[in-house]
Amino acid sequence: SACATVFFTKRDEAPVRYLFQMLRPTHRAILVEEFITTALHENDPGDAMAVGSMLSAIATTGLFDEDNSLTDGLNVQLAWLEDTSLDAPRAPQTMAALLYGAGFSSQVIENMAKRSIPSSSPILATLLSESRVLHDSPDVTSDTQDNGSDDRRRNRFERGSY
Repeated sequence: SACATVFFTKRDEAPVRYLFQMLRPTHRAILVEEFITTALHENDPGDAMAVGSMLSAIATTGLFDEDNSLTDGLNVQLAWLEDTSLDAPRAPQTMAALLYGAGFSSQVIENMAKRSIPSSSPILATLLSESRVLHDSPDVTSDTQDNGSDDRRRNRFERGSY
């Protein structure tokens, strides 16, 4: 979509936030999926972290409180991760960067992934391994950490059922 193009080009959350506000709650998961799919196929961890940070910032406004569009969109993409990795071989690593950028703890990422990806899948092992590396590395920073609101965003997401 044009909104995704603007976001990936300028990293401007304003048009994305506006679009989410204008959409019916039932259609928001589709837009979440579109941003995640685009990030996975771009194969850029920086883009993935930016998408995660953007979704986290929108979530902190309460926009996703009335529906499950954020978690629904994430869960669909996690369930399709094996198929996505056929077209984008680094999709598990990119998904880990996206979830890290969104402020999810490694335990929450593990719980989400294990619900959506078969336990015998090498994709699951790769995603979880990359998640641990990102969480354990002091050199990795994301947009959420840069503005000092990482704890608030992490707490917002972890209040869910994961």
